[in-house]
Amino acid sequence: MLVEYSSPNMARRMHVGHIRSTIIGQALANIMAALGYRVISDSHIGDWGKNFGILLTAIRHEGRPTGNDEAALAILEGLYARYNRLAEEEATIDQEARDWSLRLEQGDPEALDLWRWIVGLTLSVNAPLYTRLGVRFDTIHGESFFNDKMAPIVAEALKQGVATRTDGGAVVVTLPEQPTFLLQRSDGGTLYHTRDAATIAFREEEYRPTAIIYVVDGRQELHFRQLFALMRALGHAREIALVHVSFGVVIGPDGRPLAARRGNMVYLQALLNEAHTRARAIADASSPHLPEVEREAIAEAVGVGAVIYNDLHQDPRRTIALDWDQMLALQGNSAPYIQYMHARCRSILRRATLTDIGSGDPSLLTHPAETALLKALALMPNAVRAVGTRYTAAALAEWCYETARATATFYRDCPTLTAPTPEVRAARLRLVAAMAQGLASGLHLLGIAAPDQL
Repeated sequence: MLVEYSSPNMARRMHVGHIRSTIIGQALANIMAALGYRVISDSHIGDWGKNFGILLTAIRHEGRPTGNDEAALAILEGLYARYNRLAEEEATIDQEARDWSLRLEQGDPEALDLWRWIVGLTLSVNAPLYTRLGVRFDTIHGESFFNDKMAPIVAEALKQGVATRTDGGAVVVTLPEQPTFLLQRSDGGTLYHTRDAATIAFREEEYRPTAIIYVVDGRQELHFRQLFALMRALGHAREIALVHVSFGVVIGPDGRPLAARRGNMVYLQALLNEAHTRARAIADASSPHLPEVEREAIAEAVGVGAVIYNDLHQDPRRTIALDWDQMLALQGNSAPYIQYMHARCRSILRRATLTDIGSGDPSLLTHPAETALLKALALMPNAVRAVGTRYTAAALAEWCYETARATATFYRDCPTLTAPTPEVRAARLRLVAAMAQGLASGLHLLGIAAPDQL
């Protein structure tokens, strides 16, 4: 199974608009692997097309930014925004961008040199963010990788009569129940449909996957319907499930959409740093006895985990809001609450002996709080399998939360280390060990750390 996610555009800093695809995709990749698939994770980066023509035009007019850090990337981002507006207003700038885009596709040395610098800069700035989120990719095949693989798709579509060439030279696809769309511009330039069709053909031949999962926002639903219909019409992917996992946007605490032009955009690095800072305040208050380095590690695990869980526990199609109090709450449906219950289990186990944990008799677990935990454990495989059929991690997130609630009830009603008899103590310790394992496994599949102390 191939899972495509994150896939940021080059020359832009990653922001909250990128985080949903990244988080949802990594969780799906983790869980599909746990279900037995050999998962190939791919970030299909946007490193080709007219947007690069706009960038190259801007650099030729304004000069290449100095440095190789986030500041340089921010300058590029601003240049792109300004020249994208100019291209809409001035025909000469628009044509210049088209010309640079075509020169890039044709292998012009100057265009390729600037292109390599932009791509390298963006990937180097993004890498630490992916590390913090626990995100990894097996391949990063950008759109440029498929530059020499698009002509055969266009030729195949024309030969089969799926597409026709207009008098102006453009290649147009007309399919039943789908709006007409372009496969090639009149100047020979390519489009998203061209590149994505070539990508499917390559993946089909290279990997022979059971399924290709695209984790892309809901605004691209029409694109994927057209793309999948095109490939079916061409006879491709007949034994491959093509699945678009769509999701809604992220809005600010005030309910307004986040956008750079509104001045309320939240960039990913700032988001993770803010989450870390707020979680550090919790760690300092709850565990002041721990060394500084341990409190820093806890703050990172809790802060980043809160951001990830805030997304995954909700229906991906929903619009979600940045709500710090809800994300970092130690009560209610949040990652810190689940992490806290896991840490409580580990705390109990640290004070026990391995002999106690291994010798417990489960038949002694008859209290309602104990049987509720046993039932919760039994439901975990169903929750994982539900993710595999619905393509949403919410089922597993819900299991983690409900199990953490059941753990809290057990903790309140069933003393473990001071159980009434040694036999009951051993049985409860064995249950606590199982719950610690279950919660840790659930969190890790979601891409969230499970600290032993909190």
